[in-house]
Amino acid sequence: MMLEHLGEKDAGEGIVRAIERVLAEGPRTRDVGGKASTSDVGKAIAGAL
Repeated sequence: MMLEHLGEKDAGEGIVRAIERVLAEGPRTRDVGGKASTSDVGKAIAGAL
């Protein structure tokens, strides 16, 4: 949302898509039924970009 506010709509949408892709396919943290660490999920999101 901050990127959209700053006029970077495409970048913001890209990050949201990467997060959605990782939540659907990739590692998940324990709070959403997975076993991955926050760092692991962050790395997966960065890789999805």
